[in-house]
Parts: sequence; C-alpha cells; structure tokens
Amino acid sequence: MKKLLLTMCVVLCACVIKAEVNPDVWHRPDSLVILQQEDSISWSDEYTIFAVVRSLSDSTEECLWSFSENDTISAAVLTKGVYTSSAGKLISHNPHDFSKWCVYAYHSGINADSTKQRSFRLGEQLVYVDSLTTDTLPARVEIEEIAYFNRNVSILVSNAFQTYLALKYGVTLDIAPYISQSGDTLWHPEHDEDFYHRVIGVGNDTVCNWTSCVSRSKEDSLLYIQTDSLMPNEYIVVGDEDGPLVWHRDIDDEYSLQRVWRIRQFVNQPKHITLAVRLFLMEETADSLQLVITDANGLELQTIVPDSIIMDSLCYFSLNRIDSLMHIHIKGVLQDKIHSMCDDYHSQTEGSSNTDILFDVNSQTIVINGYSDEQIFELYLYDNLGRYFARITSRNPIDVKTLPNMVSYIEIIANNQIVGVINIPVTMH
Repeated sequence: MKKLLLTMCVVLCACVIKAEVNPDVWHRPDSLVILQQEDSISWSDEYTIFAVVRSLSDSTEECLWSFSENDTISAAVLTKGVYTSSAGKLISHNPHDFSKWCVYAYHSGINADSTKQRSFRLGEQLVYVDSLTTDTLPARVEIEEIAYFNRNVSILVSNAFQTYLALKYGVTLDIAPYISQSGDTLWHPEHDEDFYHRVIGVGNDTVCNWTSCVSRSKEDSLLYIQTDSLMPNEYIVVGDEDGPLVWHRDIDDEYSLQRVWRIRQFVNQPKHITLAVRLFLMEETADSLQLVITDANGLELQTIVPDSIIMDSLCYFSLNRIDSLMHIHIKGVLQDKIHSMCDDYHSQTEGSSNTDILFDVNSQTIVINGYSDEQIFELYLYDNLGRYFARITSRNPIDVKTLPNMVSYIEIIANNQIVGVINIPVTMH
C-alpha cells in the first residue's frame, strides 16, 4: 500500500510539473536562436524567463530581451542592467557575468497597460529617448534556447527546467541544485560542492521531451561521456573538482592526473558508459593511460585500460557498473619514462631465452610455466603500430579475453624481468 501511494505521488508530481512546464514562448532550435524574433504575448503583471546565453561584448550593455507595447519598446533586460522607457538605461551594481555560456533564470514584475498589444522581442531594438531622439539597444549575444512564462513558476519547476538546460547544453549551473523532473536530486551544491566544475550529464527528460546519450561541456573539458540508451527519468551526471591538468608522481614511473571526476548514476540497471578522454588538452600527454575507479571512501573498485585511441587525440574507456557514486582517476606513464623503460626491457632480452609459455585454446588463457598461480605479472600492452599504451597486472594464467581489443603485442614482466613476449592473435617468441 505504501509503495502504491509513493508511486501515485511520483506520478502526480510528474503530471503537475508537466502541466506547469508550458512556456508561452519557447525557442529551442537545433542551433542558435535567430535574431531578430518577435512573439505576441498576453498581458501579465509578472514573468519568468530561462535562457542559455552568452554576450559577445564585455564593454557594452547588450540587450537580452525586451517587451513592446503597441510596437514601442517599454522595457528591456540588458547584460549590465535594465532599460525602461520612463527612466532609460539603469546599470546594475552587481551585473551577471555573461562572458561565458550560462543558464540564466530571471523573474520580474511588469508595470504595463493591459489594454495594449504586447510582444516579446529578441535582438537589437530601437528605443525613443524623447519624441525626436532615438537610441539603439545592441544585441551582440548568442542564445541557444530561451523560454518565457507569463507567470511565476514554482521552485521545483525552476530547478528542473534549469537542470534540463544545463545538462542539454553542457553548462554548469551557478551553485544551484540539479533536480530531475521526478524530483530526484542529481547534483547538489552542498554534497557535491567540490565537484561543481564542468558538470555534464546524459538523461531522459520526458517532461521537456529531451533525451541525450552524449554529453560534453561547453568549457574545455578533458572528459565527456556517452551511453547506449536511457529509460525515462534515468540520468548519469559527471563533474570535476577543478584540479590542474598536470601529472603528480605517485611511485616509481606511475603518475596521476591532478584532476578527479565524480560520477553519479540514477539508473535502474547497469549501463554501458563510454568515457572519452581528450588527450590534446593535457599539458603533457602520457603514453600509457588507465582509469582507476574508486568509491566515495577512496576504495579502489576497478582499473580500466583503453578500448581504443584515435589519432593520439581521443582515448576511449568502457565502464559498466551499477554504483550510484564513483570517482574517476587518470593514471599514466610519461613519455620520457616509458621510452627509457622500453629500451631497458628490450636490452634485457637480447641473447636470452624466454620462459616456457603455453596457450590454452579452449579457455583462451596464457600459462607461464615455472610460476605459481599467485604470481602477479605486469603486462605492457602495445597497439598494432607498436605504440605502448597501457600497463596492467594479471595473475597466472592470463585471461586473453579480458585484454583490450586494440592490443597487438604484449611484454610479460615478472620480478622486474621480461619473461615472455606475445603477439595477439597469440604467437609465442
């Protein structure tokens, strides 16, 4: 009975939100909103607007939108203040920063005559200073999407609509909670305070009719995500803690990138997530990359090697876990370190004989004779161009099925010595 009542409440809440999310004007094109735009609107003494916008000029007061009465501009909202026909331009003491893409939520009252024809306008506007003098409100702005409500909206609808815009366009909210249309808290300024940078997410929003399985930030983000499919009201959200994109030496030749990501999942079953690392944004690129997945307490859950690397610019990893909260760490070996290591390893093998290595076709495993099942080997993985791209560990025997598809050549290391070399498909040297 309790479960039924809870289900009914969730459904009722979603129905209420859907009924309330019905903007009087809603421009959401596939690309930027084309300026000029003019839409007839009914009279209202207050309104709410949500927009994804940025200004192309920092020095001037650019017009975001305006209202006209009988074809004469009566009021406008500017990047640095407001304009009214009675008072002219009024500059704000604390203007919002529109130099970068932002999700802008605005609520205000209107002192207007209900008998006049009114319109909602976007783009450059001509205004009258007096009966003989005119002025121009420039509109050097770009707008991805804008929605006008001729009323005030609830906090729940406001948060959910801003979340929809933020995730859709890869714009991080300004310390506002990310709330789904069903009322779930996806990202919170208190619980996720350190990770409110380059927040991205995929989701299935049935209220705003938006579904996306790929997400990347409008900022220069090192990481973006994609998944195969999402059920209604399922979300996967990722943000980072703004660490520098520089390497820190852990032990020996192992390095960690100083930026860490948090990932939250709101899904009913594990999803296949592809994490793409944009290598060209790193200050110093490593030849070997691994993703180390940890839980909220720092306990290591999984180490992932790349599925593929494209033109030394994108590195793809696959993640399949149901954990609701995880952290992503990038590990690597810097180029100068790995080049010297490979030279040392190859010099060790000259004139030496390999350990006896057997390949079991049925189990697709490699058995290294002379070592126990507890022996831990280091596997240095190379692609088909002979480039070293990852190092993993494995016990004896080695399961070939778990190796990345891009592996072409493997060096097996035990106790700091090469004990065997393998080509994939498997041939022994």
